[in-house]
Amino acid sequence: MNILIAIESCVAHADRAQSQFHTWVKPPWIRKGVLTAEFNGESLHVPDDYKSLPAKTKAICKFAAERFDYLFKVDTDTYVSMDRLLKEKFYEHDYSGYVLDTLPVAPYCSGPHYWLSRKAFTILANADWSKYKAAGHETAEDVMVGQILAAHGIYPHHEPRHSLFTPVLPTNDIISQHLTSREGYRPGMMEEAHRNALGLGQKVSHG
Repeated sequence: MNILIAIESCVAHADRAQSQFHTWVKPPWIRKGVLTAEFNGESLHVPDDYKSLPAKTKAICKFAAERFDYLFKVDTDTYVSMDRLLKEKFYEHDYSGYVLDTLPVAPYCSGPHYWLSRKAFTILANADWSKYKAAGHETAEDVMVGQILAAHGIYPHHEPRHSLFTPVLPTNDIISQHLTSREGYRPGMMEEAHRNALGLGQKVSHG
């Protein structure tokens, strides 16, 4: 199978993506059949601002539909254990990640890290996203992804190992962590997460 790991970025956050390529993306995690690439508004030919996140995700799905079987969408403030990610049974589901269901809309996977099958991202590539805007969440690409897929009978599989708070450590089985669920992004955050994943960092909270 061919897998795309798509880092959804912007020109202003190029340094964050660079930190990812210097930590969890670098060799030996470059493997045949797996492409990890950064996508910003310029490369996707859509606006590069925050409100255009839905347009970016749709464009990434269009790119994936041309040549890939599975897509893992990840944000620039998320740390991933590539070894654990590629051993995950993502292929058993069309749509999986850390599921959120607190809004009065269909459940959806937390935006910083989720999987899509070819079936799912082809639907997203062809959908008219303007019909699925949830009031008050018009820029939330993850919410819209959930609404579009639910309308086509696809609901998310909850995988708690794609964590909002718990770090990737040698002593647990966490696959990925959204680093800014608790605080804003700061320089060195990705490198700190990488040291923790290797067991070289300071003691961290599991909360």
